[in-house]
Amino acid sequence: MKNNLITAFALLLAMVSIVLVSSCASKKNPDELKPIPSEFYGEWQAQDGSRLQIFANGKGAFKIGGKSVEGGTVEYTPKTNSFEISLFGIGETFRIDQAPSGNEMKLNGMVFRRVGGFAPESPSTTSAPSWTSPTTLPSDAELRELTYKSLRNFGNAVVIGDFTLFHALMAPEFQREFSPERLKTVFSQFIEKKVDVGMLIQDAPIAFSAPARLDKNGVLKTQGAIASKVAPVDVLFALDYVFRDGEWKLVGLDIKTQEPQRP
Repeated sequence: MKNNLITAFALLLAMVSIVLVSSCASKKNPDELKPIPSEFYGEWQAQDGSRLQIFANGKGAFKIGGKSVEGGTVEYTPKTNSFEISLFGIGETFRIDQAPSGNEMKLNGMVFRRVGGFAPESPSTTSAPSWTSPTTLPSDAELRELTYKSLRNFGNAVVIGDFTLFHALMAPEFQREFSPERLKTVFSQFIEKKVDVGMLIQDAPIAFSAPARLDKNGVLKTQGAIASKVAPVDVLFALDYVFRDGEWKLVGLDIKTQEPQRP
């Protein structure tokens, strides 16, 4: 029995040794790794929604399908013309089919376009993924469409007295601070008075009271008023957005109605 135990223990040690040797053998040769060129820095997005961030400090993030990594390490291997972003054994290897040319590159057969500026630091690994904002403002037409959409969604929530869907459309930062129930409480007067904002703004032009701007945190800030054509009332708004998951999402709102202040 004793000999059998010794033999079994020896076999176990041999198995562990094999695993360790195999693991060590799979590691990349440090001499083959180089800092990734600066033209790769920034936030990139593919047509299928895949997203990628590469930072100047050697960190990176990606979101592809149901797989994502935040605050990972970027390992660039010129010999294989590829780089890997990984964290705690979870990662993705990107074959460089076409190096960045302007704001476009091709990785693993997919075209990625730069949608965010260079980022010198990596995002916090303890927070939810937070993709950087685009460096340019939406066009005037896009701003108006975004405003109408937000106000209509708000109006629908008021009409049905349920902010669950409206809450789901908000930015993650807002969702963490405000629950659907809290939103319902904040805008209780709209619900009690049955203020249908979507109906009030129908076919009415938007008058922005200040130019849209991006603040230092990448928040898109807009404000203005819509003079209703169906009732003697003005809809005043201040809407803040952040760029998340390939689109502008509300992160703050202030909506009021008042009697027209026109001469």
